[in-house]
Amino acid sequence: MKYHKLANLFPLIQGDEFDGLKNDILNNGLNHPIIMYQGKILDGRNRYRACTESGVEPIYENYTGDKPLEYVISLNLFRRHLNETQRAMIGASITTLNHGGNRKNQDANLRDEITIEQASEKLNISKRSIDTARKVRKNAIPKLIEIVEQGLITISFASSLSELSKIEQKSIVKKILSGVKPEQARRENTKENLINMVIPKGKYRVIYADPPWQYDNPKAVEIGKVKNLGAGHHYPTMPVDEICKLDIQSITNKDAVLFLWATFPKLVEATQVLEAWGFTYKTSFVWNKLRSNLGSYHNACAELLMIGTKGNCSPDNNSMPSQVQEIKSGKHSVKPDEIRELIDKMYPYGTRIELFSRDKGTKGWKVWGNEIKAV
Repeated sequence: MKYHKLANLFPLIQGDEFDGLKNDILNNGLNHPIIMYQGKILDGRNRYRACTESGVEPIYENYTGDKPLEYVISLNLFRRHLNETQRAMIGASITTLNHGGNRKNQDANLRDEITIEQASEKLNISKRSIDTARKVRKNAIPKLIEIVEQGLITISFASSLSELSKIEQKSIVKKILSGVKPEQARRENTKENLINMVIPKGKYRVIYADPPWQYDNPKAVEIGKVKNLGAGHHYPTMPVDEICKLDIQSITNKDAVLFLWATFPKLVEATQVLEAWGFTYKTSFVWNKLRSNLGSYHNACAELLMIGTKGNCSPDNNSMPSQVQEIKSGKHSVKPDEIRELIDKMYPYGTRIELFSRDKGTKGWKVWGNEIKAV
C-alpha cells in the first residue's frame, strides 16, 4: 500500500511508541479507520503498519473533503507531541510541495503554494527555523534528515552538519545512532579527520591559524527574543589540549611568525597554544566586527588576532597598519579576507600556511583544515 505525499510530511512513529500502538490494535482491534485519498493512504500509515504486523484486517474509508493538506496537518498536530525541530522540518516540506514539478499534473487542491509565513503560523514555528530546515532538506544525506525528523538533534545542529561532506555526515550520523551524544559525535569525527589529515610538507615562515575553540556553554543562551547559540552549533570544536598537541613546531622555520585568532574568553588558552607551538607572544590586533553579538558580560563585538614570533621575524616593511581593524563580520566565525591581505603586506616574503582553513586559500598560501570545501 502506497502512502500519499501529504501523509509523508510527518515522520513515522518508531520504537516503544509503535510497539504500544501495535499491542493496542492487537488487543482492541482497529478503532479508527485508515483514510485513503487518490488510492493512497492519506492518514493512518502507522495504524496500517501496526495492522500488517499484528495480523489485523485494516478498515478503510475515503477522504471526501477538499482540503487534504489542512486535514493532515490538523490531525497530526493534534495527536502528536512534536518538538521545534520536527515542526520546522514539516514546515520545510510544506513550503516546497509545489516547487519543481509540472503544475498541470498536480492535484488541484495543492496548486496554491503554502508560503513560509503560512507554514510558520500553522505550525507555531519561526520563519527562520523553516528556512534552516529547508537548507537541511536540500543539503543533508537521507539518514541525517531521518534523525532530524525524529527529533534526535536540533535543527541548528543539523544545519551545521549539512555543510559537511556526505562522508562526514554519514560518519557522524552513525555515531549518533550508536548512542554517542551529537556534539561528542562531531568532536570525535573532527579529531579523527585531523589525525588522518597530513599538514602540507615543508617549512613555513608565516603561520595563520583560527582554532575551533571549545566553550563550556554549548547550549543556547536566550535573552529576550534573541537566541545566541554556542560555537558547537556552528562548527566542530576542539579542547585546548588537543590543539596544543598539534605538531606545528615541526613545520615552522627557525625564524617564523604566528597570527593566532582568539576570542577574549579564550585568551589564556590561546596563550598556551601559542607557547606550545613554539612561539613567543608579542602583541595583538583587535578586529571590530561592527555588529552586535551576545556575550555573558558585554556586547562581544570584537576578537583578537595574537602575534607571536619564533627566532627573528619582525615585519618585512614599515606599513604600520592600525591595531584596530574595523571590518563588518559575515558568516559565524568566518574571518575577513582583508586580514590575510594585511598579513601579506606585513610579511610579503617566505612560505605561508593557513591552519583550520575553510576554503582553498589565495595565491601563495598553503591551507590545512577539515572544513575546506572543494571549488
